[in-house]
Amino acid sequence: MHMMHPLLYMSVMIHFQHVLAKYYNVQFCMFYFSFFFAVKDGCQTPFNQTAYRTAKTTITCDYPNEYNSSVKFICKDNNEICEEILSTQSSVKSNGTFTLTDTNSFNMSISNVSSQHAGVYLCGVKSNEGSYRVSLRKIQLEIKNITILKRSSTIGQTFTYWCYYTQGAPIKKFICKGEDPSICQPLWSTSKPRTNTRKFSVEDVKKTGNVTITVRNLTTDDAGTYWCGAQNTDNRHSNPFFNRLEMTVGCEASSEVKGCEGGWVELTCKYPRADQEYQKIEVINSRGSSIQTTTKDVWDGDDRFSLYHDTRNKNLRMAIKQLEHDDSGKYNCKFYQDKSSEEPDELELKVGKRCCICIKEV
Repeated sequence: MHMMHPLLYMSVMIHFQHVLAKYYNVQFCMFYFSFFFAVKDGCQTPFNQTAYRTAKTTITCDYPNEYNSSVKFICKDNNEICEEILSTQSSVKSNGTFTLTDTNSFNMSISNVSSQHAGVYLCGVKSNEGSYRVSLRKIQLEIKNITILKRSSTIGQTFTYWCYYTQGAPIKKFICKGEDPSICQPLWSTSKPRTNTRKFSVEDVKKTGNVTITVRNLTTDDAGTYWCGAQNTDNRHSNPFFNRLEMTVGCEASSEVKGCEGGWVELTCKYPRADQEYQKIEVINSRGSSIQTTTKDVWDGDDRFSLYHDTRNKNLRMAIKQLEHDDSGKYNCKFYQDKSSEEPDELELKVGKRCCICIKEV
């Protein structure tokens, strides 16, 4: 029997596929190079993943051991052409908002997600010489908005957070922490509907449709991004999330700033009047020592004390490095237009051996 040349066979099959696709609405999942290969189990069932604007998301591709020596890649479907974004063959593992990692699984993270990232992604392997590519997984990425809550607390306080979920949401709710909800670290789930420890208290109030989370004795480690979501029972879809909490934890809300010996602080003095321009700014401490600057939008100073006159944000930033106990005291910022000066509120700095370090505006 006469064998058809592989390249001729490939061209015939491609033409045959296009005919079927056009007249019978048949969908194929193959990549074409000098030879083509179909996935053993046929076209993959798409995984529907939801990402949220301005957040991060991670596309994960598991691959069989038989492909360990192959080159892994991720591409995005663009009008029947799958444009490769990143691969393990390239020394470049980051491309703008895309970052590629290859550990136990094959992952690509997308930072600062926007609507332009929506679409179909295919991840797979290819031969080192590029003679074939094989699709391992198909991901349909959808971009959605999400409610963002921003809260600021101080060290030692108790913080309560309410997460309201939609009617008909999956039964198992959870709270996780991290910038990326697709891989964030779980903290609690409804497998333990009521949790009460010295640190956390969590309850799912089904009558009102919300999860109540209380965190006691806050520390700076509690700062970060939290997500409230539910575990999807359909493994073809990612977990849905209801809101995102961005929490900051700082020093006590007062005019007193604390610093640690050997550490650093940055003090920020706002313009007394935002509609004015100032030619010189001077900072004077309670012992009469002073530092001043007439330069703008550049750091000016010595190894320990530096000033930055920020004309765009209309403030003065003073950085003190290698803090000493003698740096404790009151500081005043003087803003000069010509010979006259204006002063904002007084600021007091205390330097101790164990304390929190913060950036303080006055």
